[in-house]
Amino acid sequence: MILYSITLSVNPEVHDEWLKWVQTQFLPSVMLSGHFIEKRMLKLLNEELGQGITYSIQLISPNMEILQEYVDTKEDLLEKPLRDQFGKHFVEFRTYLEVVEL
Repeated sequence: MILYSITLSVNPEVHDEWLKWVQTQFLPSVMLSGHFIEKRMLKLLNEELGQGITYSIQLISPNMEILQEYVDTKEDLLEKPLRDQFGKHFVEFRTYLEVVEL
């Protein structure tokens, strides 16, 4: 399994609206794409003063091929409304991590 982690730092001025949109629009759409079997959203607790509010959205995909299919065919389409509405109010980075069973 592959964990697709999207870390975002959001401007506090739009935080509440952004969070509601991500929870009610973005994440449901991503899950409906059929490329992920689990989702999780975490809030960073040790924020630096004056910085944005930071979240990690973690999506579990069965394998790299399915994740790559999402990135190639769905990601831009599903993220366009997020970028259109909030694009100048957040920064992000993405990582792919292989789940190692213990």
